[in-house]
Amino acid sequence: MTISTPVTVAIVDDEQEVRSGLRVAALAHPDKVRVIGDAATVDELMATCLPPQVVMLDVMLERDTISSLDRIPDLHAWGAKVLVNTKEDGPETLLRAMIDMRAEGVALKWDPIEDRFDAVVAVARGGIEIAGGPLAHALLSAGGRVVLTDQHREILELLADGLTYAEIGRELHIEASTVKYHLETLKRKMHDYEALAGPPPGAAPDHERSRAQAGAEAPTRRGELVRFYRRMGHLLRR
Repeated sequence: MTISTPVTVAIVDDEQEVRSGLRVAALAHPDKVRVIGDAATVDELMATCLPPQVVMLDVMLERDTISSLDRIPDLHAWGAKVLVNTKEDGPETLLRAMIDMRAEGVALKWDPIEDRFDAVVAVARGGIEIAGGPLAHALLSAGGRVVLTDQHREILELLADGLTYAEIGRELHIEASTVKYHLETLKRKMHDYEALAGPPPGAAPDHERSRAQAGAEAPTRRGELVRFYRRMGHLLRR
């Protein structure tokens, strides 16, 4: 996908200092991003801003009392892609953001700002972006929801230990480019219902979800879920 830069971005964060800091930092990277709006809540952003290409979305809003992840389908329906910009690197948060709500990426607030803006550009171009360490911890804690080969698990365990692609390659006697390829494959598995081993624990079937939740999702999302459950039923009958 060819995307011209700078990429238009909007920021949702309940801390004014964070929003102002990202705006100022963006001025130093005019070739990458252009901030066209910011707000403390999703509703405020959608009421005051045209849809950007990417929304940088904090996880906890309104003084850490409300999770924003349930609003990701609304932002998708609005026409924006979502890069979750968060301090929370726990596997539950990352899996919910990437698998359940289908955010296009997760960036950590303590990552270098240039890396986060690179992630914005990658997401706008159709990529799936998530930092290596959190990706490893999330997938290793996925409880079987994402199908991992033995080599995937070896790579993730070494990545979680802080090794670089080159160091992982030397440890496993493969090229660094092969390590990167496997990690890109795993990122996309988090968005691919055909690759998931099963729905989240305790999840209701699609027809039992509330009308409000189902109405907030795009028609393609419902179709993907239907195909997913049909495929699971076929596999169970084999």
